[in-house]
Amino acid sequence: MLVSNRFLRDSIFTTKFIEKKEHMQTRKIYLRNEEIKVNIQPITEKAIKTVWGSEIKAKWQMLSDKSLKVDDVVIFKNISYRIEDKKEWLTSTVYALIESDVIIHD
Repeated sequence: MLVSNRFLRDSIFTTKFIEKKEHMQTRKIYLRNEEIKVNIQPITEKAIKTVWGSEIKAKWQMLSDKSLKVDDVVIFKNISYRIEDKKEWLTSTVYALIESDVIIHD
């Protein structure tokens, strides 16, 4: 583990999806997957200027040593978020999270 455990106070769930065909359309169904420890904080004005840039719409940033992809959906406090952007550092990765309207099926 590259990020110290004392900084990883929050938990999120990653999601996986299956594609289901209904009425001639393919629909993605998201399911809860793996729980991982992270650190989630609001994005400050300083972080927008120094890390993300002005085009970011996310309100939360997440620090983790797990590798996730942009547009992956994660669950934090039973709310789904989409990863809008990510910045890889030497020891960890910072993700910008934007609220998503994806419904998670258990």
